[in-house]
Amino acid sequence: MANRGETKSQKSLSVANLRVIKRKEHKWTVKSMTGAHTKESSVPISFILRDLLKLAGTMKEAKGILHEGLVKVNGKVRRDYRLPVGLFDVIDLEKIGKRYRIVLDSKGRIEIKEISAKEKMSKINKIAGKRVVKGGLIQLATNDGSTFLEKKTAINVGDSVLVELPERKVGKRLERKEGNLAYVIGGKHSGTIGKIKSIIEGGMNKDMLLTLEGDKGDFQTSEKNVLVIGEKKTEIEI
Repeated sequence: MANRGETKSQKSLSVANLRVIKRKEHKWTVKSMTGAHTKESSVPISFILRDLLKLAGTMKEAKGILHEGLVKVNGKVRRDYRLPVGLFDVIDLEKIGKRYRIVLDSKGRIEIKEISAKEKMSKINKIAGKRVVKGGLIQLATNDGSTFLEKKTAINVGDSVLVELPERKVGKRLERKEGNLAYVIGGKHSGTIGKIKSIIEGGMNKDMLLTLEGDKGDFQTSEKNVLVIGEKKTEIEI
């Protein structure tokens, strides 16, 4: 039997909890392609257009919107309906003058927030890896699969960076330290913004823990669930 290639759909029951979907009403849903974000941390752009923004009634209509080049993701026109979009990505719909950012709700599921279309476009990435590569350059790897090359930098793993779009230029360093603001991207406090009060170092078999001061009091969470988003105020509109 011939190889038919990768299937472009999947059963709704098997998708990550990140996706808000009526699993028992719709047996099938669109499957994300391989991209910057993992399939567990993103949803397809067509799902955003049809199910969250309600700009298309069917997948065929969503594909048509994309095919006409009406959608930009992080400043670039995107046409693939399976393109994965994830946390803090920016979606531009210039024809209707709207701009949106991907954020998380209190259950850790992806939702859309409308932001100003006039402000300079940017997003925040968390530094997940750092190493020296050929030529003595420093390669920074981020939580969304992006990489940046720097001649020298004080940025460390666990810090965040403000990325200017669409140039994808590394801007301000947002250090993981006490007093800075953080966004919770996992666990039962997902979607919460809090100030870092203390950092408890981890060990071989123990995660680093951060104590955050939120609107409803202090709480602790693993460092892997935290992304620094500013100092005195958030660097992006959330």
